[in-house]
Amino acid sequence: MPAAEFASGPLEEAFDAGKRITLQSHLLSESGEQSLERMVEFVFQRLGHRVVGGPIYAAVRELVQNAAKANMKRVLFEELEVDPAIESQYAEAMLVFREQLIASQLKRFGPRIRELGLFFRVCMDYSSEVVSIAVINDFGLYEPEERRIRQKFIQAGDIDSLVDYFVHFSDSAEGAGMGIAMVKILLQQAGLVPRGFSIFTVDGNRRTVARLIVPLTKTYKMPRDRFTERCLELGCRPEELRAKVHAGEVSFPIFSDRALNRPL
Repeated sequence: MPAAEFASGPLEEAFDAGKRITLQSHLLSESGEQSLERMVEFVFQRLGHRVVGGPIYAAVRELVQNAAKANMKRVLFEELEVDPAIESQYAEAMLVFREQLIASQLKRFGPRIRELGLFFRVCMDYSSEVVSIAVINDFGLYEPEERRIRQKFIQAGDIDSLVDYFVHFSDSAEGAGMGIAMVKILLQQAGLVPRGFSIFTVDGNRRTVARLIVPLTKTYKMPRDRFTERCLELGCRPEELRAKVHAGEVSFPIFSDRALNRPL
């Protein structure tokens, strides 16, 4: 894997200029982990919230590992000629994936991942009020993946420890399926709101985004809270407001700070 690098140049220069800080790679190597840790902890230290940097790095690292595994899964499915829309084929391929994951055989897909351009990106936008960290894959979710993610968010809702989650909800697909619960618990332990964590697709399911929104002030309003307020102002249901936003009839920027509303 080529060494991960910061697309926006040296951290100090990018931060001082208010630029997005980006890391891009195909797999997460040891040097990539070091770059990721330096990137996350640098931003929170410069914003005066150094204590939050460690837990947020651990959460982002989990999301990046999931993004790298998603790359490897696509290559394996191509190799096995799997149609992920067929539930039985998807389930059988996932058994093979897990066996190779346990045996640490997935790195053999590195050349093919690079050939297909299946990289992931970590994008950090920031202000004095909030930090947004997005981990992006340039492909959409398989339907079984989307269902499983929704299920894991629901299961992780009332869990406060990974031990409890493992006992009640671990499964045989892609490990124990503990990544979402781990991120949620890390956010709670850092004194942050788990609802700042979301996974969604954009561009007609052509890209997948795992995003953490980290408020840095007590007065900052999360996008979901502002969305609810906007619904009340307009007297419409959430699905109606979403349709209006998608149609361009109503403007609803994700962040109140214009500099953070860059396209992913």
